[in-house]
Amino acid sequence: MAKLIKANGEVTNNFECIGLEPKQKAVGGYIEAVYTNKYVIYCNEDGLYMNLPMNIEVSALCGRVIVGDCIVMTHEESQAEE
Repeated sequence: MAKLIKANGEVTNNFECIGLEPKQKAVGGYIEAVYTNKYVIYCNEDGLYMNLPMNIEVSALCGRVIVGDCIVMTHEESQAEE
């Protein structure tokens, strides 16, 4: 199941986010998918322009700077939603 990892470090396991609207609500705007070898990460597409705080945990997963609250799921979980 997906995880919601907030920029403040708060983590919600088993986060239910089937469909577009729950994802947008969780990240606070339009979503952008960031793909890694293991994960699909949904973050706020305009997060940098909105000056959202850096999400340290998700940035470490990606190996690049990610800002704002993010939804993290495996590729399998992401494909199951389609």
